[in-house]
Amino acid sequence: MVSTFRAGSPDEFWRPVRAPQSSQNVTKAEGTAHPFACPRCTAPLRPAGADTLICPADGATYRREEGIWRLVLPERAEWFRPFLHAYEAIRRAEGRGSHDPAYYRALPFRDLTGRHSAEWAIRAASYRTLIARVLAPLERQRDGPLHVVDAGAGNGWLAARLAGRGHRVVAVDLQTDPFDGLGAAIHYEAPFEAVQADFHALPVADGWADVVVFNGAFHYAVNETAALLEAVRALRPGGAVVIMDSPFYFDAASGAQMREEQAATLAARYGVELPPFPGRGFVAPASLARLSRLVGLAWTFHWPVPVWRHHVRRWRYRRRAGRDPAGFPLIVGRFTGWPPSARDLLVRLALRLRFRLAQRHRHRRPTWETVAGLRLHVLPDVFNPKLFSSGELLAQALSPRLVPPGSRVLDMGTGTGIGALVAARWAAHVVAVDINPEAVRCARQNAALNGVADRVAVRQGDLFAPVRGEPFDVILFNPPYFRGQPRDWWEHAWRSPDVLERFAAGLDGHLAAGGWALLVLSTAGVYLEGLRALRRHGFTVRPVAERRLAGETLVVYRVMRYEEELAIP
Repeated sequence: MVSTFRAGSPDEFWRPVRAPQSSQNVTKAEGTAHPFACPRCTAPLRPAGADTLICPADGATYRREEGIWRLVLPERAEWFRPFLHAYEAIRRAEGRGSHDPAYYRALPFRDLTGRHSAEWAIRAASYRTLIARVLAPLERQRDGPLHVVDAGAGNGWLAARLAGRGHRVVAVDLQTDPFDGLGAAIHYEAPFEAVQADFHALPVADGWADVVVFNGAFHYAVNETAALLEAVRALRPGGAVVIMDSPFYFDAASGAQMREEQAATLAARYGVELPPFPGRGFVAPASLARLSRLVGLAWTFHWPVPVWRHHVRRWRYRRRAGRDPAGFPLIVGRFTGWPPSARDLLVRLALRLRFRLAQRHRHRRPTWETVAGLRLHVLPDVFNPKLFSSGELLAQALSPRLVPPGSRVLDMGTGTGIGALVAARWAAHVVAVDINPEAVRCARQNAALNGVADRVAVRQGDLFAPVRGEPFDVILFNPPYFRGQPRDWWEHAWRSPDVLERFAAGLDGHLAAGGWALLVLSTAGVYLEGLRALRRHGFTVRPVAERRLAGETLVVYRVMRYEEELAIP
């Protein structure tokens, strides 16, 4: 592939941008000596010497060794170790890297070893597209150097190129190998920060970056949602997330077939069998569309070659090999949130009309509902899980995989008790709590009606107050989504000034080792605020169920301690 963006010779892409002309270009993070944040809780790290950083929240210490900041948690590094060891062995067998600094400085435009010239030609085309479509416009807009996170930096070639343009770059990778990892940073003249870290927990401050580039790495993401949420957290307003040099398949089945072929080829050629692959291995339209709904990114594709040429190649390759070939578009995400479309507004209007004509009699009046096969009596001042969908979504998502048999479960904000009743199918014991005394009465009635009163204890109180000191294996929570002061008991189900922040702060003290929470969030409410509160307290999230409504998406997230996530099936 040859880039269609040929602005000049490779040297032109080293051209530095001018320094900022006014203090308006200086971000909050620029006022500090470094951009780093704690990988566990995102608190800004404090220097304690030239090569030491300390987290003020938990006192954890992080050091720079051999020129590389070590900002990966030991538990995560240990999980990735088998894959990285096998990956490094394969890369060396393929002849990656060199003892000659000139090899690294020529990348991506020339491969001086001649062993992987076709691959580097693709990367050179991607780099030219990155400069033309993303970096150059942002340089003009910001009127000065940019802050860039190179996620999956490998040997640092992209970080060095962008640092050579005058930008401040943090190069993130788990590999520290001196030939193919961050250890190769010694060969470049342009300085950048080499950081051993996991891009699911970017160790940079909130709003520090203008661009986060997943550099030939997004297809390795174990948790795509968490990786993109981290990128969005790290971005300044108007910044961009870039997926670059990850295999893209219009047909996901072709991507899966490619992975199988790749594993067989590696085993036959090098006698090395890779441990479980950390990630999907490719990018496909369906996964990007889902991630757009979950993270609020709008995607734009920039093809280094005309897209029609890729489709011609796709047709020929499918006839010969029986599957699609990989494409390598530059995929650029801009955070737009979740603005309702014209269609969404029309659907909302229709739903409001339906509610007034056919459903009002079920709102704030005694009624009966059937949810997840259970018959519920709903009192007037209690949230109706059927009428407003989120309670029903959580109940339908529960299974023995998410509520392990014999577990101890807390159903917070229980309402009618529907979450507790469904969890009681597998749990040994369930505690249901609610601040609303009418909800407590309603949940007790429904537990008795459905024959599980002996396994479901219902208590009144705010958040964790009724269960102080008690640990649980699973915690369910369908919280109020909107900011504000509730005016009556019923509104406690809808609005609160700080409930998600207080939930995140108290979760660790009530979650048993290896346990998790199941949290329902709506993109129409305090969605990102809730996710960021969890991240600040050391948790990561993984979506387990979702429902698209008019102009919003309801998502059930499994919330796990960051260091425990990879051990959870």
